[in-house]
Amino acid sequence: MRNEIGDFTTDTTEIQKIIQGYCERLYAHKLENPEEMDVFLEKYNPPSLNHEELDTLNRTITSSEIEMVIKKLPTRKSSEPDGFTAEFYWTFKEELVPILLTPFHKVESV
Repeated sequence: MRNEIGDFTTDTTEIQKIIQGYCERLYAHKLENPEEMDVFLEKYNPPSLNHEELDTLNRTITSSEIEMVIKKLPTRKSSEPDGFTAEFYWTFKEELVPILLTPFHKVESV
C-alpha cells in the first residue's frame, strides 16, 4: 500500500490509518442535490423487486445452502480466493459450515 507521499509501506499501523482515512472521505460525502437522484431514477427506470424477491433476499441463510455451495466448488488444483482448495472445504465441511454461518447471522442481526 502507498502512504501519503507515494512510497510503499508494510507498516500495519500506517496501512490502517490510510484505509481509515479513505473510508472517512468516501462516506463523508453527502448528496448535495437529492433531486438529481430522483431525475436519474425516473430517466432510467431501474427494475424493482417484487415482494417475493425481497423476501427471498432477506431470509436467513441456512447451513444447507453453505453445504450446497461447498459441494459445487470446482475441482481444480488452484486455491480459492481465500487460499484454500475445494478439497479443503470438502474435507472439513462439517467443521466449517457452522463457522461460515456465524458471520451471516451476525450481519442479519444488525
